Amino acid sequence: SFPESCAYVGIFPLILTLIGIRFLFKNKYVIPFLVLVLFSLFFSFGNYSPLYPIFHNYVPGFNLFSVPSRFLFIYAFSISILAGIGTHYIYEMRNNKKIRSMLKALMILLTCSFIIVLLLTVFLATNNSSFSYYEKYILKNSYAVGIDHKVLFTQTLSDLYYLSLFIATFIIIIFLIIKNRISAQLSKVLIVVFVFANLFLFGTKFYDTKKPTDVFKTLSEINEIKKSK
Repeated sequence: SFPESCAYVGIFPLILTLIGIRFLFKNKYVIPFLVLVLFSLFFSFGNYSPLYPIFHNYVPGFNLFSVPSRFLFIYAFSISILAGIGTHYIYEMRNNKKIRSMLKALMILLTCSFIIVLLLTVFLATNNSSFSYYEKYILKNSYAVGIDHKVLFTQTLSDLYYLSLFIATFIIIIFLIIKNRISAQLSKVLIVVFVFANLFLFGTKFYDTKKPTDVFKTLSEINEIKKSK
């Protein structure tokens, strides 16, 4: 099923995870959870990664795992721990000069990323030949067979738009933290809200909602009972 093969954790958690990895040798929990992230991610690729065949064939017990993509649950859990560690150091040491300089460097990097993503989005949205480029270089004229490529192209534009929006939001939050313009409690609430918003916007696209009457058809017996009344 889709949830078992989806490794998307959101923009904010990935950025916070990178901050947590920065303290690789200062926190005893970073290394084990980083190892879990890498192992579970590559193991979930199944036969597309050399890791799964090795463990499946030669390590006792691993041959019981018939659906390697379920290891993505371990990946998502480990990412959340590392993101929590990154968040902890941001707030516990935000007055530290090294942390502040790291946050400034991160803000510059995110600003450059925001500009690149925004320019790419504008180019794809305004260039008449962008769809043909998308088919030729992204889909390579062989992927997504049987699926309307225009729908995929529109969805990609939407994803790029949301990506630029969330990057810009995180830049603003980091700026407010550096300048002490916002309380730690409020900034934490904002991060949680935008993480949920990011995951909600991502996940809802994959669930088709229908009217109950379209799914549960009324039985003829029920119609007869209604007529008798």
